[in-house]
Amino acid sequence: MNVKPRRSLLIALCACLSLALALPASALPLSQGSAPGTVVLNELQYDPPEGGSEGPREWLELVNPGDAAVSLAGWQIADNRASDALPDVEIPPGGYLVVAGGEGFAADHPGFAGALVTLGGSIGNGLGNGGDQLRLIGPDGTVVDGVSWGDDAGQLDPPAPDVAAGHSLERVPAGHDTDSAADWIDQPAPSPGEPAGDLRPTEAPTAAPPPSVPPGARVLVNEYLPAPRAVDWDGDGQANQDDEWIELFNPGDSPIDLRGWRLDDVADGGSDPYIIPDGTVIAPRGHLLIFKRDSGLSLNNGGDGVRLLRPDASEMDAHAFGRSQPDASYARLVDGELPWTDALPPSPGGPNGDPAPRTPPAGETPTPP
Repeated sequence: MNVKPRRSLLIALCACLSLALALPASALPLSQGSAPGTVVLNELQYDPPEGGSEGPREWLELVNPGDAAVSLAGWQIADNRASDALPDVEIPPGGYLVVAGGEGFAADHPGFAGALVTLGGSIGNGLGNGGDQLRLIGPDGTVVDGVSWGDDAGQLDPPAPDVAAGHSLERVPAGHDTDSAADWIDQPAPSPGEPAGDLRPTEAPTAAPPPSVPPGARVLVNEYLPAPRAVDWDGDGQANQDDEWIELFNPGDSPIDLRGWRLDDVADGGSDPYIIPDGTVIAPRGHLLIFKRDSGLSLNNGGDGVRLLRPDASEMDAHAFGRSQPDASYARLVDGELPWTDALPPSPGGPNGDPAPRTPPAGETPTPP
């Protein structure tokens, strides 16, 4: 009997076992969380200053707090709904890398000279202003680091604070990671690609309870457009599925705070509900227009529904529809009143109008009203 192959295999196995036992912990794959020598999220701006489409102007900052360079080959960044593969770039020890949603970052930061990766138009599905999350995912699929803010407690509970337009969320000091909201501050002077000072919050934020709904208060689904095609309804320069929109209407004589209210499609399945963010108030006899790029709600062109839920998840209003036509809306014939019709020209953010043809003259490019 020839025993040499078995003897060789045994020797090889012993050698591999000895090598594994000799490796330091930092050389083994990460199982969860962040660790010294890896890369962490350090700053993000999900609500850029006013002006223009937000997705291409959103950005996040990664930092390598360790003593060895880290390659991002095979890494991903993800929000609540979508992920983006990161390119094969290397972050040196103590180095920073900014990941921008699109070309809008360069326009907002013309003097930026640091390491930059530009994505195809948004980070994930576009970061939610009132609440969302970011996850940094390693090559093995493990979540290496994460942060959530506003009304999203998916990564941090309680979540980091919801910051104002033009501010950022930033870890102070850079790379400091205790897996809690206390790591993050509201930064009024964002510094992409650079460290901030050492100011730290004294206690973790606590979420305020949603406001109570005044007796008799009503907010209604007033109009919606499920199947955009040729019209750039949200004005971002592109006619695409993000141009879906839903319009709410307040028929009353008092403003209503919509913090914590939810928009949803069908009750079972479909998209995740959209939680209306803090600071959203609908004026008396006022309209509120919500685009898919912000809500993430995707209405089925072949038939679906729109539901408005109070903060306690009870249903305030709902409307179902069948197969929809391109760039055509479903609307109440008169604001806040029955019946519904599909014969009105779309009027996003304004009062519903008189029946009129929707098809533009031959050769004319459709534009929003």
